[in-house]
Amino acid sequence: MTRKQFLEELKKQLKKLPKQDQEEIIRDYEEYFHIALAEGKQEHEVAQSLGTPKQLAKELKATYYIEEMQKSASFINITRAIWAAVGLGFLNIIFILGPFIAIVATFASLWVTASIFVLTPILVLINAAIQLNSFIWFEFFVALTISGVGILLLIGLYYITALLKKWSIQYLKLNVSIVKGEIVNA
Repeated sequence: MTRKQFLEELKKQLKKLPKQDQEEIIRDYEEYFHIALAEGKQEHEVAQSLGTPKQLAKELKATYYIEEMQKSASFINITRAIWAAVGLGFLNIIFILGPFIAIVATFASLWVTASIFVLTPILVLINAAIQLNSFIWFEFFVALTISGVGILLLIGLYYITALLKKWSIQYLKLNVSIVKGEIVNA
């Protein structure tokens, strides 16, 4: 594969990235080819050493989306980073997508549970308003206690979720490094 073919294919594979970032990446690889050719290597040798443009583009996109997730951990950025990392290899479905779904489901259920705990006194009062003779002070105080537990749980979940975002970025970076071959033996 010639330099021109390699760079055109790489640019084609990077089309989902912003134009400015595509151009910057292509410039970097043009410079890489230029330096390697100046050292006496052939174009096809340089292209072969870089791997296929498709696999290189997958790695570059995964790195890009992980950096975007690091800048802003929005749901869209997290999802893009996860999908880009999953796209690096078949085993990533097991090592990234599986744990991601399990963690998201667990935390979503905890957030919902904690929110319902907080609303428990209101539900007791609504129940008392509907059935006027059913109000019992003991139930109300138990509901207040459950609400306090819910507030503490929400506060804890807030900090744990922030930590989880940080660990996710580190885990995805580690995974991309392993796929790139940067970490052979840990």
